[in-house]
Amino acid sequence: MLLRTLLKDSFEVVKNYCDISGCKTLFEKQDWYDFFRIVRNCFSHDLLIKYKNKRNLPISWKGRNFTIDMDGMPLTTSFLGINGALELFGDMRKFVEDSL
Repeated sequence: MLLRTLLKDSFEVVKNYCDISGCKTLFEKQDWYDFFRIVRNCFSHDLLIKYKNKRNLPISWKGRNFTIDMDGMPLTTSFLGINGALELFGDMRKFVEDSL
């Protein structure tokens, strides 16, 4: 529950800020953006991996990959884990501190 709140809410706050401040393109160009977006969507809905655009697959971040065969599967704790979630948040935090 805490990881869900950390990742989902922080992504939304930064996204909204970037939309308002004109930094949306910069935000979307981050190497973790698409990966984070899928994680955020899983946490926001039913914990299932669902792709809107399958043409961009696979989507990777630091050795973790969202692949076509994962579509409709649950996002498991072992896929990201606590350390991975904190590292993903850390990458976005660094973006906020260094680029916004």
